[in-house]
Amino acid sequence: MRLEVYAIKKPILGALLLAVFLAGLTGYGSSSLKELWSQVTTKYCGSLSVSDQGVVAVIEQSKTESVLSIYGPKGDLYDRWRPPAGKAFSSCEVWEEYILATFGTTVTLFRNYGREQAWAKAVDSLWADATTLGGESGLIVTANQPFPHSSTVFVMDMGGKLKWSASVPSFATSTAVARDGYVAVGGEKHGALFDKGCHAVYLFSPTGKEKYRYIIDSPVIDVAISHDHAYVLAGLDNGSMLLLNGDGELLWRKEDVGGWVDLAAHALVIVGDRKAHGFEVLDKAGNTLWVTEGYAFGGEDGVRISDDGSIIAVTRFSMIYPDNFVRIYDGGSNVLYEEFCSETLPGVSVSPNGKYAAVAFSYRLRLFEVAD
Repeated sequence: MRLEVYAIKKPILGALLLAVFLAGLTGYGSSSLKELWSQVTTKYCGSLSVSDQGVVAVIEQSKTESVLSIYGPKGDLYDRWRPPAGKAFSSCEVWEEYILATFGTTVTLFRNYGREQAWAKAVDSLWADATTLGGESGLIVTANQPFPHSSTVFVMDMGGKLKWSASVPSFATSTAVARDGYVAVGGEKHGALFDKGCHAVYLFSPTGKEKYRYIIDSPVIDVAISHDHAYVLAGLDNGSMLLLNGDGELLWRKEDVGGWVDLAAHALVIVGDRKAHGFEVLDKAGNTLWVTEGYAFGGEDGVRISDDGSIIAVTRFSMIYPDNFVRIYDGGSNVLYEEFCSETLPGVSVSPNGKYAAVAFSYRLRLFEVAD
């Protein structure tokens, strides 16, 4: 598959200082979450990410434009970018000074906190949901879905240089990168009738060698990996969730638990979106620690957990049903913040160090600091 250099586009706006609304606690009865600033935003934010330093990247979508905005920890606008005419941003992720974004069939990296575009590359039939910035590993992973053919996984360094690529007999749906350079890939059957290849979880070594392929009975829609690649967590389309070890052995499988998943760095806490039932937190042995009932959660960006498991953020959203919400928990089942709104779609992100939580919802973008 072809990986091409894409023309660099200059920013449309310099860094501006915007009004910042300092506030105390807003939300649900706890003083452990402090709102640092808020800013008016659009009805739909396509993607949201916050770094350990409190830098926020958000894609703001409207009927007329798609904009990638980067804000500092005090709410000042570092920069703002638009894609080429006819394109829309689809994902963004921030790590230290870098922001990775996708639009159309293009992957692009910004540096200097979004003030400079480092590079942009076109990937035939890019699948944005399978694009991951593994900052601590120094790797960027993406994949294509050249319907009806199977996918190719591409792994680049932070300079945009291709390190390795590998074909898989699936449509690649999700990727995750361990700190030590191992790459997990989730996939579903490919083909015009989705009857070719396999539903599987793949693990690749830092050199691109396939370490294992675990074939299963349902499409994989989300994967997560521990920092040391000792655990790979997969959520399946049929609502199951399974945990594999670094050698591809099944540790456990739970029915009606999975879907969208995330895990703490060393799988101390595992978070799953219970299909049509609620939200569940499990330990690495598969034991339920706590669960909420009566809500359906959803979305690959709708389940977030900090590396140490101290902060968990979830959303509920639907294009049809009202009462969309954002909810932020501590490591237990205590609710630190919640907000309901039937008019907008929610976005949420948690910094890996558990210090910050960002929320894009109800026409506002908010940054919270988590108290020690």
